[in-house]
Amino acid sequence: GAKIFTGSADKTGKCWDLQSNQVVQYAQHDAAIKCAHWVEAHNMVVTGGWDKTLKFWPVASIGTGTPAATVQLSDRVYAVDVKG
Repeated sequence: GAKIFTGSADKTGKCWDLQSNQVVQYAQHDAAIKCAHWVEAHNMVVTGGWDKTLKFWPVASIGTGTPAATVQLSDRVYAVDVKG
C-alpha cells in the first residue's frame, strides 16, 4: 500500500500507511533528520541528518529501530537523492 516517509526536527523518522492510517517510527538520529528518500531498487529508506550520518532502513524491518547501515560523514546532511 501507499506509504509516506518523513524525517523531523525531533530526530525521528515516521512512516504513515495511508490505507490503515497507522503511524510507525522507523528511524532515529542524534540530531534533526533533514531528508528521507525512498530507494525502490533496495526496498529501503535512506535518511540524512544533522548528526552527520546517512542511515539505511529496510522497509521489512520498519519499527525495529535498527538501520541496515550507517555512513558517517564530515558535515551535516541537507539533501539526498539516489540513482539506480
